[in-house]
Amino acid sequence: MMPETWNDVHQGLDEAEYHASPGLSVSGAKTILDCPARFDWQRRNPRQKRVFDFGHAAHGKVLGVGLEVVAVPTDLLASNGAASTKAAKEWIEQARAEGKVPLKVEELAVVDAMATALERSDAAPLFRDGQAEQSLFWLDEATNLPLRARLDWVTTWHDVPLVVDYKTTTNANPDQFRWEAGKFGYHMQDSWYREGMDTLTGTPHGFVFVAQEKEPPYLVSVVELDDDARDIGTQRNGVARRLYEWCLAEDRWPGYPGIHRISIPNARPAKETVHV
Repeated sequence: MMPETWNDVHQGLDEAEYHASPGLSVSGAKTILDCPARFDWQRRNPRQKRVFDFGHAAHGKVLGVGLEVVAVPTDLLASNGAASTKAAKEWIEQARAEGKVPLKVEELAVVDAMATALERSDAAPLFRDGQAEQSLFWLDEATNLPLRARLDWVTTWHDVPLVVDYKTTTNANPDQFRWEAGKFGYHMQDSWYREGMDTLTGTPHGFVFVAQEKEPPYLVSVVELDDDARDIGTQRNGVARRLYEWCLAEDRWPGYPGIHRISIPNARPAKETVHV
């Protein structure tokens, strides 16, 4: 990505090209808040995680875009159906090297079933008209650092421009999903993506998560974060950017220096069970 393309929205940018672009993403911001040393190592040693294959496939099916999904040949699998044989592992690695998402046949069936369930849910209208996978590049107003984001879906809902982010989950119940949102920093993502669209288009955008369970009956919920969560996300994004700015300037990426005195959550003494 050349510098002159900053402060712009790109439609149809190849996923690999986006991830190879400079600039801090919200996933990078979350990592650098946790540990700058890990962030630095990961950016120098990018790799595809197997856990993301299913999510990529589900996104592609729902949004109609994304990397090509291919089925692992069943004759390469072990007798128990696992992709643990040498032949299966080599086939999977080759598929990933070609920019494809390898899944077993039964996993592909689940992805298809999830897409069907979503089409029948209350969330379906959100995906009937819009644009998928827009790539955003802009400069942070406070630090002038280049930032980037890749949105799942942008639509207009009741005359309001809306960013929609699709999440696969174990439990789409909003009361449970909020814990997942906190754990994985979804409030940072909400703030980050809205900032990008608001900055580049000059129009305020709403933001919702569409959460879908990965087990039958593949239930779906639409979740919007409250103002407190969004404010905390914005604050954390600012801290992450300032930390990134400092690490770049000093060329220092701290791990966990020093000695740390810790407590153990919910630690309780044992009950005395021996009676004299």
